[in-house]
Amino acid sequence: MKKAWAVLLTIVVGSCAKQERQQSQADSATASTTVALTATTTKKTQLELPHAMGTALDQFAPSFEPFSPAEYSRDVVPDSASWLTNTPYQAKGDFNGDGLPDLALNGHDSTRELLIVLLSQPDSTYRVYPLKNIGRQPTYNHDVTLPLSAAPPGYELSAPPPHPERLPHGGIVVNYPPPTSAVFYWNGSSFVQFFGGD
Repeated sequence: MKKAWAVLLTIVVGSCAKQERQQSQADSATASTTVALTATTTKKTQLELPHAMGTALDQFAPSFEPFSPAEYSRDVVPDSASWLTNTPYQAKGDFNGDGLPDLALNGHDSTRELLIVLLSQPDSTYRVYPLKNIGRQPTYNHDVTLPLSAAPPGYELSAPPPHPERLPHGGIVVNYPPPTSAVFYWNGSSFVQFFGGD
């Protein structure tokens, strides 16, 4: 009988030790995730732009920075994985149909919040088109809640004239809280905004 109790006690103690090890490993994994997220959210967003895009941006707003993870709402950027996957501060596409890449960016300089498009020109340079230009909001009173995404060519607007039914070259989608979004598209001379549902 004593031997049976000894075996049972060994099993119970061993099981408790195993659970403690598993909990410790889980805590370590959680701590690693938290550290990685903290490191990501405190870091500035670095832009790597082609030379022609960089030149246009420097001429328009030399101190421009995209919004960082720390400036976005947790509804948009809940963790580091979502930030790296979605890059909500930018939308890439060919917005004017010339076969060259264009880029929309959401960020700020020292005095303004800026939603801009770096659009390719016929001479292979780029020009900045501001879609939003407002005074810089205080960080203690502001979370960025509007992620950007690209609308592909053929994107359906379901819009009345004079808007096209479908976008010939794609566009930029600014995602407001559902069910509203705004789509900016190039009409040949300027960007036009259309508000619609998702």
